[in-house]
Amino acid sequence: YGFFRAVSLMEYPYIPVATDMNRGHPAVRGLDAVSFPFVHPIRVIPESKTGLKYTSLVDSSRASWLRNDSSAGPGPSIGELKTKEPGPFSLAGVLEGDFFRVTPTTYTLSGAAAGRVIIVGTSKQAQPHFVGKQANLAFLMNLLEWSLQDEALLSIRSKGMTYRPLRAMPAAARL
Repeated sequence: YGFFRAVSLMEYPYIPVATDMNRGHPAVRGLDAVSFPFVHPIRVIPESKTGLKYTSLVDSSRASWLRNDSSAGPGPSIGELKTKEPGPFSLAGVLEGDFFRVTPTTYTLSGAAAGRVIIVGTSKQAQPHFVGKQANLAFLMNLLEWSLQDEALLSIRSKGMTYRPLRAMPAAARL
């Protein structure tokens, strides 16, 4: 502000970076980590009740927790934000089986038409400032190519996505 400097604190969301992938599934093969902004866990009705098979593709870590409050400013510590509902949670998955209709009261699918449904716990991942991340874009493209049942496309593009987090420096090196 002119000659004066001012610090302005802004609220920000925690954006989880998931590294626990179902390596056997072609949609996540070759990916190390994917970020999930404003994600909600996916809870699935057991296969015995719906006849549909749910396969989790990406899970949160065991150190994760569910927080129903969307305010997460920079003030509180991580310990203050933790809740009693610990992870891991499914963040993305696929539903396969025979589909016919959606029942709005239970959100189950049943019927006679075979198909695949992709379920991701956030829509924010498809926004341009998150899709710009190489691994997020590869994840979304893998899901689309998997839904087209084209294994050749998946094997060509999804190589070389490596997650490289910053490591904590020792105190002596910081000085």
